[in-house]
Amino acid sequence: MDSTPSADLRQRGRNDAGSHGTDEKKKADPATTPAKVQVHAQVAAAQVADVLRLLLAFRFINSLCVRTFFQPDEYFQALEPAWSIAFGENSGAWLTWEWQHQLRSSLHPAIFGLAYKAVDGIMSLTIAALSYWPWELVRHDRESGTKLLSQKGRLARYFSRSHSCWSLTDFSSLRISLVLAAIAVLLRPTNLLIWMAILTASISRVPLNGALSLTVSSVLRLCREIAVCGAVVLAVFLVSDRLYFGFWTFPPYKWLDFNLNQDLAVFYGQMPWHYYLSQGVPLLTTTFLPFALTGLYKAITSTKGLPLLQSNTLKTLAFATLIMLTTLSLISHKEKSTTNPLILRHKLTLAHVLSLNLLLAGYLTLFHQPAPLSVLTFLRSDFERLHPDLLTISLPSTTPSTNNVPNKTSKEENTEEEAELFALFLTPCHTTPWRSHLIYPALRARALTCEPPLHTAPDTPERALYLDEADRFYRKEEDGAMIKAGPGYGVRFLGEEMWPVSTTKGEEGRGEREGEMPRYIVGFEGIEPVEF
Repeated sequence: MDSTPSADLRQRGRNDAGSHGTDEKKKADPATTPAKVQVHAQVAAAQVADVLRLLLAFRFINSLCVRTFFQPDEYFQALEPAWSIAFGENSGAWLTWEWQHQLRSSLHPAIFGLAYKAVDGIMSLTIAALSYWPWELVRHDRESGTKLLSQKGRLARYFSRSHSCWSLTDFSSLRISLVLAAIAVLLRPTNLLIWMAILTASISRVPLNGALSLTVSSVLRLCREIAVCGAVVLAVFLVSDRLYFGFWTFPPYKWLDFNLNQDLAVFYGQMPWHYYLSQGVPLLTTTFLPFALTGLYKAITSTKGLPLLQSNTLKTLAFATLIMLTTLSLISHKEKSTTNPLILRHKLTLAHVLSLNLLLAGYLTLFHQPAPLSVLTFLRSDFERLHPDLLTISLPSTTPSTNNVPNKTSKEENTEEEAELFALFLTPCHTTPWRSHLIYPALRARALTCEPPLHTAPDTPERALYLDEADRFYRKEEDGAMIKAGPGYGVRFLGEEMWPVSTTKGEEGRGEREGEMPRYIVGFEGIEPVEF
């Protein structure tokens, strides 16, 4: 038993308090009760800015270290049109059907196009240096292209939740939030679900605590700010797309028409309703899935003791997450990338990612499946060795473009100015990057395409029987015959479409095969035994 004078004083104090009655609320001893630390708003904002700078520095270093392949969209929806913007139509960029039918906005790749032009202007060194170093910085940051779409949404939500937008008193932060939200929605229309959920929660207060703080006048001011900020961003997008495509168009409408009216998104795969729950979210969160689930559960159920603004912010973000996942689960075609904007950063999860995921990230970025990138480095280096006089970034306007187009049907159609068909990629479509890594437009290459059946109507036999080039190459006979026993995958396509037999007889009385024979054929090891 403690017999010190201080212990006696504490005991006497407790006895005295008890003599005054048990119904009175006991006052805490300030000497023994830790006081809550109130962080000034400017200090909190500075801390957030420091974390943001740290993340940007980490992403920059990470982009320079990536030596593996990740997502085709990161190349063909960003770097390929950016290459075309920077170096012209004859630069050999592969513009997929999405750009030919205006499903994507030009403003996103324009950012990378400016980076290409800036690097090209600054690093005016020798041709050998230009063939590698200027493009490494931009092309290794391809993952940031897709991440940029979600980062705009995260920044918008940061301004909306951190700067008193609930009471509509800080209009500068509100406008920043609305501008970033409009950009995120126009670049990826599915982001509209997030912002509709946030707007619904803010106005209706359905999932929130406290009384309704929005008056009729404040709602009108909010609508005014939404209309003004949205109109400004929309005008910038319309002008950008007018300059890029050469006519007025609205890619978000084209995107909705493609996915809803024409129902062509299912051409690229259909997933079960639980895809995001069983695969999408676990792949997105990886090892910090338990932290994400715990945070989501606490945001919905356990916000007592938190300030009202912080509690409502957590509830709003949780509400938006649930609405987004529920709505996207009702759609047949699902992509993990559509849930990227839902990722929220927290000190605990950030420390967890930087520590436990460091080994995993190092393996995935340096060693996991590097062939789709390393094979392009080999092709480019060998082209530089064989054709040192063709190492230019863009061709004259009179020279035909050398992007991915079907082969010539006869050798006579080749011009003397046109280089050989250097590589033929017999892989699933968009397995590798293209001009952002091949660089030289004279390095002619051909790859299997997978364009959707835009010419067919929904629920028709023509659409049901449609096969793109990649499907036709990998198609086997109905009896499943092996390659050496009969036509297997690749045989019929190569023999009938790629190199068909000519009707004219050759010197030995047999029909010669038409089409260009490439110097290199690129494919996975499964195509090695293909013969025809």
